[in-house]
Amino acid sequence: ESSFKMLDESRSKEESYQLLENAMIDLAFCSTPTNYKEVAIRSVQLLGTPDIYLNIKHDASLKFGNNFQVGDKWDREHVQVEKLSIKNLNNYRRFVTINDASAYYLGSNLVLTNEHVIRNKQCQDISMKLNINDLDLICEQVVKTIPEIDMAIIKVVDNPFLAEISNIKLGKNYKGQELITFGRGFYKNEEQSIKVDASEDCRILLDHSELGEVFTKESVGIGCDVSNGDSGSAVFDKETGELVGLIWGNHGKNFPFSSNELTMMSDDSKYREVLKNEISFMIPIKEISKHLNIIYRTL
Repeated sequence: ESSFKMLDESRSKEESYQLLENAMIDLAFCSTPTNYKEVAIRSVQLLGTPDIYLNIKHDASLKFGNNFQVGDKWDREHVQVEKLSIKNLNNYRRFVTINDASAYYLGSNLVLTNEHVIRNKQCQDISMKLNINDLDLICEQVVKTIPEIDMAIIKVVDNPFLAEISNIKLGKNYKGQELITFGRGFYKNEEQSIKVDASEDCRILLDHSELGEVFTKESVGIGCDVSNGDSGSAVFDKETGELVGLIWGNHGKNFPFSSNELTMMSDDSKYREVLKNEISFMIPIKEISKHLNIIYRTL
């Protein structure tokens, strides 16, 4: 019987430590993402620290290809409008394609996206299309870029159709909050069609107080599936339809943790360093609203 399969069996501490040591040796000869995951979980259970996980995570990142999936399965699906609530249907209609990424129409001729999506670009370099009627949006001005939270606001040329769209309502963040997001990520979606994640995994797993900064960005940890091209996707409260965040990334080297394992780690602080390397990230709404309020006052 392999050391990996024996790791989760009830044994004395001495036996468990020996099995863990054997499993770490066996990784050199039988290295699969699942085996790495088993060693990661057991090492934190036994030692109470993420040290072994962090070491093997680096090793695994050099061995295996990208994996953006969070939870049991890849949850991005083609949008079925008949399954959306009225509020989330309206949010889908506000989706904006921007070059090869994602953005969102806020109202008042303003578009929200990530700073890195338009970095070093002038208005003439930015191509945008509103999901309603494939309406072309013409950049009038890059109103503000905030690199420290990876956020950008673009003002578009006025259009009679846009005047009919009200400003989006802003919500709040809380742990366990159920989310929905639309995006154009490349992973399993080479044509970059707009896909939705409204799965049970798509929720806040680590709130801002638990996660803090990731790559210097103020962040909230979420279980939504995210890949390149989803940058700039707005995130909404699944029930209220209120804007609650802006996706900015995912490490892309996730171990195959199950949905139940992610929930377990979300509820146990000793797994925090593990979890923050295995999920997706969004800008918290309090950071977005702070900058939006300043911009709205100057319009």
